[in-house]
Amino acid sequence: MNYTSQGDAIPNVVACTPCHAGTADFNINGAQDEIEALLVELEELLLAEGVLNPATGLWRTGTYATDVAGAALNWIYIEEDRSKGVHNYEYAKALLTNSIESLK
Repeated sequence: MNYTSQGDAIPNVVACTPCHAGTADFNINGAQDEIEALLVELEELLLAEGVLNPATGLWRTGTYATDVAGAALNWIYIEEDRSKGVHNYEYAKALLTNSIESLK
C-alpha cells in the first residue's frame, strides 16, 4: 500500500482521496491509532490468560475457554491483516472491543 520515491516509502492514498480529500496517510481521523491501541489492550489480556508466552511472543497450545480462544483468533485476524483497520475499520473495532469486553 506504499510506493517508493527517492528511497522513501510513500502511502498510496489515491483510492482514499475521493472520500477523504487531503489525506496524506491511512490513519484517517486516528482510526489506525485506535485499532493499534485496542490490539495492545487485547494482547495484554491474552498474556494474562496465558494464551501468549511473554518470553517468546508465541502462542501456547492448550485448551482454552471459548471466549479466550475466540479473542485470540480475533487478535490474530486483525493483527495479521496489517492494515490496522483500513480495510474495514468498523468491523475491526467491533471485533477487538467485543473481545476485550469478553475477557474483562
